[in-house]
Amino acid sequence: MRAFRKSVAEPVHTALRESRALHQPPAADSEAPLALVPRRRAAGAPRQARIARLLTGLDRLLGRQLDAILHQPRFQQLEASWRGLRRLVDTEATSERRGTVKIKLLDCSWAELARDLSRAIEFDQSHIFRRLYSDEFDTPGGEPFGVLLGDYQLCHRPRPGVRSADTTVMAELARVATAALCPFIAGADARLLGLDAWSELPQPPAPDALFQQDAYRPWRALRRDEHSRFIGLVLPRILMRAPWRDDGSRRDGFRYREASETHNAHCWGNAAYAFGAVLIRAFVHSGWFADIRGAEQPHGAGGVVADLPRLPFEGDRRGIAPRLATELILDDRSERELSESGLIALCAQPGGHRAVFQGNSSLHSPATFGAGIATSNARLSAMIQYMLCVSRFGHYLKLIGRDKIGSFSNATDCQRLLQNWLNRYTTAGDNASAALKAKYPLAASRVELREQAARPGHYHCVIHLQPHFQLDQLVSSIRLVTELNVGHPQHGGPTAASPAAGKQP
Repeated sequence: MRAFRKSVAEPVHTALRESRALHQPPAADSEAPLALVPRRRAAGAPRQARIARLLTGLDRLLGRQLDAILHQPRFQQLEASWRGLRRLVDTEATSERRGTVKIKLLDCSWAELARDLSRAIEFDQSHIFRRLYSDEFDTPGGEPFGVLLGDYQLCHRPRPGVRSADTTVMAELARVATAALCPFIAGADARLLGLDAWSELPQPPAPDALFQQDAYRPWRALRRDEHSRFIGLVLPRILMRAPWRDDGSRRDGFRYREASETHNAHCWGNAAYAFGAVLIRAFVHSGWFADIRGAEQPHGAGGVVADLPRLPFEGDRRGIAPRLATELILDDRSERELSESGLIALCAQPGGHRAVFQGNSSLHSPATFGAGIATSNARLSAMIQYMLCVSRFGHYLKLIGRDKIGSFSNATDCQRLLQNWLNRYTTAGDNASAALKAKYPLAASRVELREQAARPGHYHCVIHLQPHFQLDQLVSSIRLVTELNVGHPQHGGPTAASPAAGKQP
């Protein structure tokens, strides 16, 4: 590095000294000062050109150093993480209702998270559980988390440096997320579909047949777990920053054009940030999560991800025909197959700077039944958006129970209070406007409380919620099973339920 600095700096310093000498005025006792000035100017032109060439060479050498730094994989990941966080913050900051959303950061690698969950005897004795549940639900003034975004790329294979497989860690994390009523959203690694990179194939392989292989046995077991309703994996990666271009706009005169001819030279990041931005936009708009998928509608932006960086083709004039800002191009068939396999796919739209989430399936594999409507209900009730909706009510009910449980002598009085509170957000009108549905987001609601005889002061709570639906006709409610008490909780989560039978299908 010292030799590099010396080889670059010495010619530049020499040229600068020569440049300063050129601009010194002639001596006072010079015999013909006016005659020498034009000659000095003529002699200075080649030296000025030499200085310009040296500065150009210096810019080129500095540009190579910048390329080496910006394209280092660990630095790329760091830059993508911070730019993803900026997308979340900007989405909230540019909304009309600033301050509605709180964003908290937890610096925790996947290896640390896996070690925490594996060392705990039970999931509710882990540090992540205390962060998500105990510090909020069991603490006066605590505010439950709405969603947990993980900047991880997960798959079915073990990874170096981590003893537990991703599926094992996700299974434990799903139990924590269910107890805290806080869905966990992360990225899907390309290895999950048998690829080394998303750019390896123009279209992903059919996941249904792939997931039936023996190597995916732990993956299938994870998807059968009811708690996996609170896990969502997003794909593919998205472009976080367009390559730096030398447009001459820098005030310091530094000329730099990023070398971005290869695919890995671009700054690709986790699409979970884009999904989180959609959630923030929907929440600040209506306080609800029903409108987080599909194309833009008059009443909301749906699942559209706008303002993605533009990536022009090499050699084309900038902005003429930009490339898509996702690593993988997904058509309708591929998106549907991925959604049916429990993955959340982001589909790029023509124009290069927009994409859309057509669905938001959780990792859970819903059961199939003889009746088509029962199968459809089970599939819809496993979607992330409905888990978010019912979890929002679950947060409030648990906080009401935390603050009020000591003031009731029996379960009936407490049940009446909770039911009256739910009625404030319920309307049965199927033809209600979008604004009315935002004000009354539930089509039906019912709460049942039963005191546990062996544990005075502990109430077993079953809540049936049927939200108004954005694009679906779901006729069953979603059952939320939890416990209201002042002691250590017995944790439960939502499951799909028929409103007539009140049992899990």
